[in-house]
Amino acid sequence: MSAEPNPFPIVDKLARECGVEWRALAEAARQTISVEEKFLAAIQDEANQRGILGGRVLDPDSSLVVFGSFARFEMVPGSDCDWTLLINGVVKNRHAEDARLIRRDADQIAKLSLEYVGF
Repeated sequence: MSAEPNPFPIVDKLARECGVEWRALAEAARQTISVEEKFLAAIQDEANQRGILGGRVLDPDSSLVVFGSFARFEMVPGSDCDWTLLINGVVKNRHAEDARLIRRDADQIAKLSLEYVGF
């Protein structure tokens, strides 16, 4: 990711107008972006190992959806990666395999990525 998106433009504006800085919120957003990058890289590595080079990581009729602290850019030490795999159509064996791999990657990323020095 070349430039970090700002998930809280309204909150940042309020902070500027109040003359305060909410570093914990900014740190949680940075941490979440780091987790997202590692999560996507792990999923892409799985696809490469499965021989799906340059192709779509998931089956075309499925989508990976994150929610909870992950979707709110609020990940802190101890947060988990809440996700679901949405299927549009008939469930196939590949969907179960994709879900198992995503779960393994999500669990591993949650353990490894949430180690940072406080704020």
